[in-house]
Amino acid sequence: MLGRSVTWVLMVVVVLVTLGGAVPIVHAQEGQQYLAYNVWYEKPKEVSSTNYLEGAFLPAGTKVQVLRLHGKKIQFVAVDLKQEFTIHWVPKHRPGVSFGQFYARLFKSSNFEEFTRDMTADEVIAIKRGEVVNGMSKRAVLLAYGFPPEVGTASLQADSWRYWFTRFNTKALKFADDRVIEIVD
Repeated sequence: MLGRSVTWVLMVVVVLVTLGGAVPIVHAQEGQQYLAYNVWYEKPKEVSSTNYLEGAFLPAGTKVQVLRLHGKKIQFVAVDLKQEFTIHWVPKHRPGVSFGQFYARLFKSSNFEEFTRDMTADEVIAIKRGEVVNGMSKRAVLLAYGFPPEVGTASLQADSWRYWFTRFNTKALKFADDRVIEIVD
């Protein structure tokens, strides 16, 4: 029953945000929240949902407190850093993914150890460094780089994913049997 009420509250929040309202979401989250993947940024108040892979990054598993949703922005605090971040939703880079789906991908109730429980030590090290290396599983890549923008990767089932480092600099990851086999600049 609790799951249904949380789902209903999140749906109301997404509708209100879509209509342009500022919505505090303190009651929409049950328990502690963590970043589901490394989130890259150059300016904490101007983080793009594209997740350009440059600058510094907040590690997957960072404990967060979501402050509010406003228009196409998500404001949260990295609890241990005591620093506020604002992610700007760029829907043209994420065709087919709603703001609510993006939000649900970004925050999870599991911590880093739970995310990586069944991964190899090499994968965990690479994720913590914000790197992708040959042999990594697709799940490990998602933790290290986040979800590839759908504008360049139509499906996570594809054997090639494209990530952006800047607006004009991309990198393709090639997979076979769900493992990275080639990194193409």
